[in-house]
Amino acid sequence: MAEAEASVAHLSLPGLPVSGVAVQELTPREREVLDLAIAGASNRAIATALRVSITTVKSHVQHILAKLGASNRAQVIARVHGLASDR
Repeated sequence: MAEAEASVAHLSLPGLPVSGVAVQELTPREREVLDLAIAGASNRAIATALRVSITTVKSHVQHILAKLGASNRAQVIARVHGLASDR
């Protein structure tokens, strides 16, 4: 378990600058999932890092998509980086 955590520890992006996105609506756990997803972590890697099931990660991702008005991770990343407008 420690090895898996170490392998994705570098993916966390605390303090990630966000522009034009309602990230404040996300729970702290959803923000952790978002930071890891933006860094390119797979659902499995996120689950391992956060010590939750893949199903739980998928649920968090769906909540993030809904709260940010996106239909996929690429849209979330674009919005977080200010490359797409909120609709």
